[in-house]
Amino acid sequence: MEQNYKMKDFSVVLPSFKCSKLLYNAIESFEKFKPDSITVNYIVVENSNENDYVEELRSKFPTAKWIDNKNAPKHGSDANASALELGTKNCETDLIFFCHTDVAVLHENFYECIFKKYEEGFPLIGFRIDKHPKRIKAVHQSGFLTTKEIASKSELFGNYKHWSTCGENSMDCGDGVTKYCRENGLKYFTFNNTFNGYDINKVKNLKLKFNYPKVNAKKPVFDFAVDDNDILVYSHLGRGSSKLERKKVWFNFCDLYLK
Repeated sequence: MEQNYKMKDFSVVLPSFKCSKLLYNAIESFEKFKPDSITVNYIVVENSNENDYVEELRSKFPTAKWIDNKNAPKHGSDANASALELGTKNCETDLIFFCHTDVAVLHENFYECIFKKYEEGFPLIGFRIDKHPKRIKAVHQSGFLTTKEIASKSELFGNYKHWSTCGENSMDCGDGVTKYCRENGLKYFTFNNTFNGYDINKVKNLKLKFNYPKVNAKKPVFDFAVDDNDILVYSHLGRGSSKLERKKVWFNFCDLYLK
């Protein structure tokens, strides 16, 4: 099939808090499926005083930059937002991919699908829409591509301290990018995903050889996102990532695609 889109170098900004194993897994997934024609830079912003993994990070991933943010705000969402701001300031590419550390690229189509949408005129492309009833239904910061220009002009901090205290039209960390796009008439796009109701049974390349954890025995903890052809390209562990058993299952799941 003729490629009618251009791929560009971009930077992945990863806020971290004592989670080097998740971090390595995420970066390895981007690298495994990355086309040879582009370079992906990784900007790791560590929000704790943990730094014993820095040399290993640089050795494993030569395009990784590590930023010490140990004086980050104590509130988790604000610490995350401060990391996004630092990452944006230190980004040397036109495009930025913001994400969590508990994510994984699962297919080479990941790169094709985000660049195709970017070429179609979407300067914000993500893999999930926030569903909180009092927030602004923004493209979720667990994974989205945008431009450095838009990120630099957006409010990256949220405006509440806990999900239970949200007022109407509250914003979480990173939601300001969606707000900026809406206010300036810019299109944005999110791929079909299980968090927003996509039927997991439609996935063509799903590999689940074990029982994965669920919230309240109903909803899968993992968020699965597919391209326009129902190929699973991206996943996010989601809430509960601090639970050791869920992390173990997450790594086992990722290994089915990355090993």
